[in-house]
Amino acid sequence: MSAYSQLLNWQIVTAALSGVFAVAGGVFYIKDILQGGETKPNAVSFFLWTVLQAIALIAQIEAGASLSVVLMLFVTINTAIVTVLALVGYGYRKYGKIDLFCFISAVAAIALWQVTGNPVLAIVLAIVGDFVAALPTIVKTYREPRSEHLTAWALITAASALGVLSTDRLDAANLAFPLYLVVGNGSIFALAYFGRKKKRIITFN
Repeated sequence: MSAYSQLLNWQIVTAALSGVFAVAGGVFYIKDILQGGETKPNAVSFFLWTVLQAIALIAQIEAGASLSVVLMLFVTINTAIVTVLALVGYGYRKYGKIDLFCFISAVAAIALWQVTGNPVLAIVLAIVGDFVAALPTIVKTYREPRSEHLTAWALITAASALGVLSTDRLDAANLAFPLYLVVGNGSIFALAYFGRKKKRIITFN
């Protein structure tokens, strides 16, 4: 077996694991929502994430998708399901000006995204829009760290890292969004994890 074939097989494994971890993270998250747990998704973030990730998925395919597209596919499915649950009554209910601002800003990024014919620029705009969409969840998690599911975010962060490793095309189109997802998802996990520890320390004192 050639070195290239061995590398490709290794990347197939990481791509498959990325999909498995993404699905597992979604299952934990959705299960906690449906069972009346503490997880309360922000509908603004998840709706915008679904739109952005769906378009990013298409842009990545048009740019010549690699195996890292597996991550994008399952992440998009996860956010779509959570969006529906958030909108039908399982979501966070304390919305304010920051949510409205982020929604408008993300929609503007999506509009700019759609007028460009450059797939790489489209992905950059997708990242900007995704980050703005994440802000309501970041603020919510900082204020209420238990409103996000630790295990789910840990699994999704791991899935993002595996998605980066699975790419067989080392270019911006295939690496930018998965790398951003590692940082973005990892940040939400860190806020939830350290926020809980901080609140526990304060409670004990």
